Amino acid sequence: HDTQRRARYSFALRRLQPKKALWWWRPKTDGHGECAVIDTGAAPVTLQVPTHQRGWLVLGRVEISSRYPLGLFYSWAYFRPELRCLVYPVPGGALPLPGADLLDSNALGSTGAGMDDFAELRGYVAGDSLRSVHWKASARSEDLLVKKMAGGGRGDCWLRWRDTASLGDAEARISQLTRWTLQAELAGQRYGLEIAGLKLAPDCGPSQRERVLRALALLPA
Repeated sequence: HDTQRRARYSFALRRLQPKKALWWWRPKTDGHGECAVIDTGAAPVTLQVPTHQRGWLVLGRVEISSRYPLGLFYSWAYFRPELRCLVYPVPGGALPLPGADLLDSNALGSTGAGMDDFAELRGYVAGDSLRSVHWKASARSEDLLVKKMAGGGRGDCWLRWRDTASLGDAEARISQLTRWTLQAELAGQRYGLEIAGLKLAPDCGPSQRERVLRALALLPA
């Protein structure tokens, strides 16, 4: 961002590793981004940073530099933006999704016994799955409406820490729970999470996925 709103050219940004005590040591970099020109007062820059573990990733110290206009001289400055992002676990494992056999049997037909019955329409809430939107009713209304189901449909799917005990390693168990989360979400299945000290009630949709993945990302190593 340039407060003087003058065109600025050829910036490079680097994320620096922690500084060592040696004054002459040039910090290594593990992220790089470039900005060709700032001509409207501000310009976005994508700084791609590799991740090595789940949990909070703090951006830390960043170097902004330029060799403009001749490329002979190098000027730079450091700053430390208050930015961080949450790194989700890598999905993995080969254990079947709990309740997958029931899910498959319900997929064989749309009118068989045990399927949920339509109960009523309600207003859309952020995080609701688009699969539940009643498009015809929404077209006749000023609001987006979703179908609320009732009855004995597919049972809720519980993703439990104890069900991954055969994997042994904690990170492998977390990866398996992450894979189950994505599988259940893709199938439109309601799922809950039960791990040490935390129990999330069954639900589905983007907001449920984010809650579960956040909880798995922040589990103590």
